[in-house]
Amino acid sequence: MASTADIPALVRQLRSSRRVAQLQAAQALGAMAAEGEAAAAEAVAASGIPALLALLSSGSEAAQKAALEALCCLARCSAAARDAMLSAGVVPMLVQLLHNGSAAQLGRVQLVGTALRLLNNLSVYGKPEHQAAIVAAGTGPVLVSLLNSKHGLVQQATAAAIIGSLTSTDRHNASIDAAFSDAGAVQALANCLSSSSTLLLSMAAGALVNLTAHDGPACASSEAAEAGAVPRLVQLLGGNENVRESAALALANIATDLLDQPQSALAWKAAFLAAGAVPATARLLSQPGSVKVQAAAASIVGLLASDDAACCTEYVAAGMVPSLQRLLSSDSAEVRSQASGALQLLAVFSPEALAAVKEARLAPCLIMQRRPVDAPRSLPAR
Repeated sequence: MASTADIPALVRQLRSSRRVAQLQAAQALGAMAAEGEAAAAEAVAASGIPALLALLSSGSEAAQKAALEALCCLARCSAAARDAMLSAGVVPMLVQLLHNGSAAQLGRVQLVGTALRLLNNLSVYGKPEHQAAIVAAGTGPVLVSLLNSKHGLVQQATAAAIIGSLTSTDRHNASIDAAFSDAGAVQALANCLSSSSTLLLSMAAGALVNLTAHDGPACASSEAAEAGAVPRLVQLLGGNENVRESAALALANIATDLLDQPQSALAWKAAFLAAGAVPATARLLSQPGSVKVQAAAASIVGLLASDDAACCTEYVAAGMVPSLQRLLSSDSAEVRSQASGALQLLAVFSPEALAAVKEARLAPCLIMQRRPVDAPRSLPAR
């Protein structure tokens, strides 16, 4: 079995003129890189990164795939390897490979899939400056092209996951959001919400959560709503746990942005109500859910109920009062705050809700002094 001491020889073999030798060396390096940081450090020290990258432009397709697999392992486990790859220009090479592979070349599907996994590893584990460099290299248009393609659900889901990772709030960069917006990512992600694939639905909704989490002149929430995301997200509130959470967060972000605009709030509220947001959020809060789902759904209730007697009446009829009462006992301060705010808004038009507010001894002025939505608005890189 090969050891880290064999890595310099394998790197030299990568530069061989023999295609078979290149392939074997790339496969061996990939197997060793998967073992952890020690092998990755030795590969970086032996100039293995430039040698592997050279195969992407000059090797056989099999050698290219083996080189990408090795780079995937190295990018996942070693910061030094990621630094070396980005310094050596890996991202423009991946963009070109993905661009070429998205043109219905069925024989390159595996190669494109591996290139996407490498780009995902660089996005998830990379530094903030790495993320900016990844986007600046033109990844936006090629990822959007893959989202719009019909070459494979896994490729589409990985492309959506990369967008979600690059736009995560913990490393927020407004220029990254703008680049994806300019590339048409919001529309493409909204289109993916009609998929039958749970994986794609989860990743697309998650990316929309992050893109709609930030205020700015080019509001992604408006783009998402205009692209038809609201009725699709409302429907996904009845999906599995991962999809449900992302859908609830995205809807809360969109509602926060759009229902707070005086000139268009009524029109957007009508769109939410027409999509069935009241019964959907009522069902969601009548069952167990994560803290994020509960806080997001309660915030949507508050936003829709504000200054709307008919909506409040519908919520009360749907059993929202006891659901919100249960949330007042949550361990999460955010859930309790959102639930109390929604209850107090309902209490303006509903004697039943008013009785619940009095029974819980809630401060009647609380909701009047703050915006209903202060919940975490984004998802971490994944």
